[in-house]
Amino acid sequence: MNFGAANTLTSGLRRPLTNQLHICCAVADEDVFNENLGRSPCLQANGGTVPLATRRGWSNVPAAYNDMMESTDATYRAFIHEDVYLPKEFAYSLLAGIRVVRKGNPWWDVVGVAGTVWVDQPGGTVKMYAGNYKDRDDPSPNEVELPAQVETVDEMVIVTKSNRRFDEENPFHHLMAADMCWRGRAVYVVDAWCHHNCRVKWKRLPMEFAVSAGYMYRKHHDRLPLSTNCATIQKVNGVCSIVA
Repeated sequence: MNFGAANTLTSGLRRPLTNQLHICCAVADEDVFNENLGRSPCLQANGGTVPLATRRGWSNVPAAYNDMMESTDATYRAFIHEDVYLPKEFAYSLLAGIRVVRKGNPWWDVVGVAGTVWVDQPGGTVKMYAGNYKDRDDPSPNEVELPAQVETVDEMVIVTKSNRRFDEENPFHHLMAADMCWRGRAVYVVDAWCHHNCRVKWKRLPMEFAVSAGYMYRKHHDRLPLSTNCATIQKVNGVCSIVA
C-alpha cells in the first residue's frame, strides 16, 4: 500500500474529532505524563482536536483500558502510553492511514504505529520492523512500506474498534497489545509519526515481562513463535524461550 495517497486525505480533516477518535491513557507517573502525552499539541486541552481520557491509580492496566473503552462511543479508541509525545498532525495522519487500511480490508482489528512482521527471505524467515516514529533519541528502524500488515503492534500506541477488549487476566501489563493482535484477524502499522520518549532502558527484560510472556505462551501455544518489537516468544526443547 502506498501511504502517499493517504496523506492527501488529511487536508479536509480540520474539525474536532470527538466522534471519530478518542485517546486513552493509564497514568502511572504524573511527571512523565506532563512532559509527554499531556502536553501533546493534538489534544483538545492543548488547542488540538482530539479528546483525552485518563485513569489514575489502576494496578490492572488492561482493566483501566477496558473501562475507558466503555466510556466513549468514538469510532476508534487509541490507547497510548504516557511517555509518548503526539505532534499536532498525529490524529489526522493516523485516521488517514486507517482509511487506507479500511479500504483494503474493512475487517481489520488493530492498528498501531510500530510493529513487527515475519518476512520470507532467501536465507529463511526473518523478523522485520515497521513504523515511522522516534524511540528515545533514535529514529525507527522501519524496513517495510507503510501501511503494512504485521503480526503485532507495540503497546505505545494501540488503536482498536469498540468491540475489542483487553485481557484482564494477564498477570502484568506487558504484551497486552500483542495479545489483542494474536486474537485478531488483521493487524496493521500506519504512518503516523510520534516520539516514544521512554526513560527506561532495559539491559535485560524484567521478570514481570517473563511472567506475562509465559502466560501468552500458554494462551497462544498454537501460534508460536510469537513476535513483538522487543522479544520473540518461542518453544525450545519443549519449554518457553524468550529471545530479546
